[in-house]
Amino acid sequence: MIWPLCAFFVGRKLPFQQALIWGVLVPYLFLPEAFAIKLPALPDLDKTVAISIGVLIIFAINRSSLKSAPAETEAPLLRLLLRVGIIMMFSAPFLTVLNNQEPLQFGPTSLPGLQIKDGVSQTLSALLAFVPYYFARRYLASPETHRKILVAFVIMGLIYSVLMLVEMRLSPQLHRWIYGFHQHSFLQHIRDGYRPMMFLYHGLFVGFFVCVCVIAALGLWKAGQGVKWLIAAIWLTLILFMSNNLGATAICVLVVVVYLGTGRWIQILFAMCIGFMVFLFPIFRGTGLVPVEQISAAAAAVSEERSRSLNYRLRNEDISLARALEKPVTGWGQWGRNHVYNERGEMITIQEGVWIQAITENGWYGYLGLFSVLTLPAMFVIGVWRRKEIPPETFALMAITTGNLIYMIPTTCLTPAGWVMFGALAGFMLTRTEANKAEADVVAPDAPVSHYTRFASNRTPASGRRARRKSIRAGP
Repeated sequence: MIWPLCAFFVGRKLPFQQALIWGVLVPYLFLPEAFAIKLPALPDLDKTVAISIGVLIIFAINRSSLKSAPAETEAPLLRLLLRVGIIMMFSAPFLTVLNNQEPLQFGPTSLPGLQIKDGVSQTLSALLAFVPYYFARRYLASPETHRKILVAFVIMGLIYSVLMLVEMRLSPQLHRWIYGFHQHSFLQHIRDGYRPMMFLYHGLFVGFFVCVCVIAALGLWKAGQGVKWLIAAIWLTLILFMSNNLGATAICVLVVVVYLGTGRWIQILFAMCIGFMVFLFPIFRGTGLVPVEQISAAAAAVSEERSRSLNYRLRNEDISLARALEKPVTGWGQWGRNHVYNERGEMITIQEGVWIQAITENGWYGYLGLFSVLTLPAMFVIGVWRRKEIPPETFALMAITTGNLIYMIPTTCLTPAGWVMFGALAGFMLTRTEANKAEADVVAPDAPVSHYTRFASNRTPASGRRARRKSIRAGP
């Protein structure tokens, strides 16, 4: 309840772009989880809704002083497909309601049919969750703002690392000490030691946040911002290894190896392949193209307990996919209708991946809408790279969103902070940056040359490359 007032002061004290970044990141990391205030006929007031309300307040305070957002003049096909995806994402709840008005009975458990008010409430929830993406896409689209995003993540990661050491030593208690309750099962956070939960939904989310901070620090170091960011990356890597988050650690190692050990082409192809595979993951999973046995064997080699946990998730995915196929287009909706029950009316499935929740709740229609918004920038990055230089900060942002796409397969890790990064990356691909303008404009001899103009000067403009290829084919 207090956060919108805090957002008001943040919006008054900081420039709009910084206020937008900090107005999402700070409440995401410190507001309570697993708590909501019930509102009649409206989405519950939880952490996500409070963050979005705060962003709207920050925008309202600064609206009169803001310059108009740059027009989205690049990648017209990508822009069109993203608009179609957004329309599908927001219309999916109504189609789901229209196809799920019948009640369901599982033994003694009765689930009522969906009503129009459910579609309205779910659409409003989707709109509010989308607010950070929308403003990041419009106002955080430049490499300079990408650097500000990375700096904010590293600073908060360093602060979080100290608090994580407390929970590693004393057990995950900070949320209970401050807010009075555990936000998730305490037993799930006992490994070989304790896995910190902090103020996020689960310790898995904490692990991925530290993973993001490691990549962000390395991105700033590669952008020439100083060796202090490399030292921060080393420290955060040690914290990640100590936090008992195998999945986040594996993704961090994979992304960092690709980001530091390969050239631009390999990095771009990696992002494109991950985007394509995540976009069509339900098909790969349902047809047996995902090597689940090999993945399970690899988990067993690390820990028998982790292998049992993974096998349990995989069995639940199989059951949930079969449930989704009964209504493949629009899905079953929320309120437990998308789960499977036994003859005693007990829910026997859990759904922990963003993809499985999306396809069981809103079917392929809702799934394609959501994941087109998330994955299309990664799949179109090669076309953007051919037109303009992508600076190290933006490549780091692309590496982070690629890792997030991977992490959304086993977890529900699609957060307000993640929406900011996806939106900032999409905005960069759709708008013309200074480096892009430098390819078309003539720079005066005495004019100062920016960092990104120097990037552009080392590349042949796309029009020049096409003309050269035509002249070669035509011959003398």
